[in-house]
Amino acid sequence: MIAGFTVLGSDPLDVLIVSEGPELSSTLPGAIENPRIELFKSIFDDDPDTPPSVSVDIPQNPNTVWGGSTELSDSMNLLRNRSLPVDSLDAAMRATLTEGVYTLIVSGVDGGTGIGTVEIYDESYKTNPDSEGFLFNIATRSFVGSDQDSAMIAGFTVIGDKPQKVLIRAQGPGIGLPPGTTALANPKIQVLETFPNFEALHENDDWGDEENNMAEILLVAAAVNSQGYVTGSPNSAMVVDLEPNRVYSVILTGGVGESGVALVEVFAPTDL
Repeated sequence: MIAGFTVLGSDPLDVLIVSEGPELSSTLPGAIENPRIELFKSIFDDDPDTPPSVSVDIPQNPNTVWGGSTELSDSMNLLRNRSLPVDSLDAAMRATLTEGVYTLIVSGVDGGTGIGTVEIYDESYKTNPDSEGFLFNIATRSFVGSDQDSAMIAGFTVIGDKPQKVLIRAQGPGIGLPPGTTALANPKIQVLETFPNFEALHENDDWGDEENNMAEILLVAAAVNSQGYVTGSPNSAMVVDLEPNRVYSVILTGGVGESGVALVEVFAPTDL
């Protein structure tokens, strides 16, 4: 599983990253036994024809066992209201990140496979609320099927004192996969509020559906530099205003009988 996020702002941002597998096993059959997380920063040059280079500049890489440290436990209790068992094989790290684009890769130790999670928290929001650094967007790429048991679920929290406009996007076709890898042909997204209420809010199959506001999607996409919106594409997208201080989930599935790799992204524009 690959997750990406962007840090913006003049101040460094403290983040907490957690990947659970063993902690899920009591309620979720097939959970990965020992997740491994690695964090990378993309370095872009001025040549648009060359891909970004990826540098490993995170001292904690790789992290395979969170280790039970007091520092990590305190951070988890602060940001997610619970820590992990001291001897668990779940993975977690803290890092101080400068402005840029980051990639988080979750895999199994010794080739292990199974269901796992990856969570990214802005710790500076709690410990240094005057910081100019913030998380700008999140994205996750993984294998997706057509039923709820093989869906990809992305969760995020809106915090503040007013509604937040967000662009939510799911891509299968056009995401640029390695040879031999199949993209999900027709990704669908559903947005739910999961806390404090549980309520289905929005859904989209094709971003060009008549009831969708394509002009607003393109406007917000341009503002956040989200590219690749092709007219007639089966990819999904929506722009919605979400109430603050609530937890939301995006459920990504495929069409009946379809499976493949897909990407889900959530952008929070700052000036719209």
